[in-house]
Amino acid sequence: RTLSANSRNTKKILFWNEFFDVPNFGLGLGQSPFLEAGCPVTNCFLSNREYVTTNVDDFDAILFHLWLYPSEGDEIMDELIVNTERYSIVYPRRPHQRYVLFLLEPPGTYLSNLKDLPNFFNWTMTYRYDSDIYRPYGYFRPLNGSSKMVDPRETPVRWKQPTMSSDALEEYLNLSKRKTKLVAWFVSKCRTQGKREEFVEDLKKYVQVDVYGSCGSMSCSRSRGEECFQMLDQDYKFYLSFENSLCQDYVTEKLFSIMRHNVVPVVYGGADYGRLAPPGSYIDARSFPDARSLAEFLRHLDRTPEEYARYFWWKAHYGVANKTAPFILCQLCQKLNDPGLQPKTYSDIHQWYSGPDVCNEPHQ
Repeated sequence: RTLSANSRNTKKILFWNEFFDVPNFGLGLGQSPFLEAGCPVTNCFLSNREYVTTNVDDFDAILFHLWLYPSEGDEIMDELIVNTERYSIVYPRRPHQRYVLFLLEPPGTYLSNLKDLPNFFNWTMTYRYDSDIYRPYGYFRPLNGSSKMVDPRETPVRWKQPTMSSDALEEYLNLSKRKTKLVAWFVSKCRTQGKREEFVEDLKKYVQVDVYGSCGSMSCSRSRGEECFQMLDQDYKFYLSFENSLCQDYVTEKLFSIMRHNVVPVVYGGADYGRLAPPGSYIDARSFPDARSLAEFLRHLDRTPEEYARYFWWKAHYGVANKTAPFILCQLCQKLNDPGLQPKTYSDIHQWYSGPDVCNEPHQ
């Protein structure tokens, strides 16, 4: 049954600001996103400030994207200050309301100072496993008709063990033999917190790395995105899925996008990749003592096509999903309807998100 924002028992959710240039945080408006996602609980309704016709204290959850917050004319306090063209009124936070931090950037890269927000947020919606609402950049799901994700928050994560049929092995052996180049990297941010660029410079001393974009000498325009991926599929054996920061659980589309193609990702990040991706599907650069050791292993796989081909065993068992909106929506609506959920407030959201143990030192 469809409902309106004013229906009885409706859980109303407000997007306080914008998520970069993505309308409505990429989640949609109204009740239909919850229905289309097949959520077990669907009495939730999404709105943005453009359509607010009631006091904001009517909303059960308010989502704040902190990258661009606070904006001119707004303040964050224990009392929520609404400042639009239509009205400028202070609404004290109601006991039933949940203020939700939405943030997908790692510590040190966002513009807002979380130290200024003690006792403000009730819930978090980030890529971290310990978020109140987990928002991954992508996930794996079994190819057995189930849309359920392989959940990296479970202990242990339930992966199949690597097995490969003779037909699949032959298919990827032939694929391997057609590839003529070794390592590619598409990159536009040339200096990063994780110093991935320094690791790549070391790697280039021992193996050919073709760097595309503003940080290298080769080009493949973003406007030709699918053609660039086709080039990877056809020519390259490895791709550098290197994150810009080495932070807890931080793994972006740099992994999930490339896993949709027939290239083996070499990963570099601060997460436990064994929780996020099938075993034997990637190569972890930080598991090697140095760039030279990694280069030797890549050359070894280049010389042994069967061993390389077995990195694709998982494709017969799992798919890669990067549309995370249904997963997020169902979590949010279910939590808003959970009468047994104890109230909480983050007394020090900066410590939670940016504490001294959240990010790692770069590879030496």
